[in-house]
Amino acid sequence: MFGDVPFVYFNDSNGETLAHWDRMSDLNLYVFTNPDEALTAKFQTLYDRVIQEMRSAETFEKLVAASGGDTILSRHENFEMTRTIFRDEEEILTVTNYRDADVDYWGYSDGSAALRRADVWVDREPGDEGFVYVETIFDTLEALEYSFVYSRDSALITIPEQEKLLETKDAGDGRFVAVTESRDSELIRQILAETESVGGYAYVEGMSLRYEYTFDTQSSDLLNIDAFLIDPEGEAHLLLRDSYAYDVNVYDPFAGGEPFAEYEAAATAPEQSRIITVVFDPDTDNEHSVEYVLPRAAYFYIFRDGWYVEEIYTDRACTQLFESSDGVSDLELYVK
Repeated sequence: MFGDVPFVYFNDSNGETLAHWDRMSDLNLYVFTNPDEALTAKFQTLYDRVIQEMRSAETFEKLVAASGGDTILSRHENFEMTRTIFRDEEEILTVTNYRDADVDYWGYSDGSAALRRADVWVDREPGDEGFVYVETIFDTLEALEYSFVYSRDSALITIPEQEKLLETKDAGDGRFVAVTESRDSELIRQILAETESVGGYAYVEGMSLRYEYTFDTQSSDLLNIDAFLIDPEGEAHLLLRDSYAYDVNVYDPFAGGEPFAEYEAAATAPEQSRIITVVFDPDTDNEHSVEYVLPRAAYFYIFRDGWYVEEIYTDRACTQLFESSDGVSDLELYVK
């Protein structure tokens, strides 16, 4: 109302559209004073729709915020994600992620795996003959623990700004579905590159990605994510499907037959392991060292201040670069 004058407003001069304003974009409004009954009814219908969309968007934001690992583990003892990646409707790779208070484990159907704990950060990767273990050596135990907690607590859903909410709907049985889309070529290239090496899709100009997120509204738990690659002709191809389960059987990464069973057996047997000692900032006030017990023949990286160390030395004066070892002998290495 302008004073006592009734009015309605739209985004176009014909009084046909009304959209939610994000309070950041430019805004054009066409105000109609003394509207007749038909125009008032049209405005009310569009206005109610905008309000519902706003509420649905807020619901989606709250559910996304509830998908952090730490938030989920405040509701459940553990959870497990199973991701299936497709190419032309055929499964090309399956990934499992299990998390609880002490373990963040990733397993791949090709035999690769990654284990994150507060006391170990190790990967199982394809080698020249079978698989090899690759351990990350942190400059402090606190840095290792921090990295584990960060990984364990990371969000299941990250919505980049290029991904736009298209619609939401009540799917029944307490399920809420949100559909988003991204047309950003760089983002799509990045996502497709993660699976191209195992037979996934290569980027073609004009592609887009569409996601369908399904939640349990009562528990706020994420149930499924379906991702579809939309080709330039508009045809949808199922790209990946994530399914989530909560309070599952506790996973032991060192149990017999699991990818890290041999790692644990070798690391805890003196005749099968070796000690890697790394001295940081030698002969300075900041000198400190860490000691890691690794299975023999395991590879390792040294990680410090957010970067992998490239220059590693075999002498305290840091004049002789470390190049390789026999994989059996204990090592004392230096990082300046």
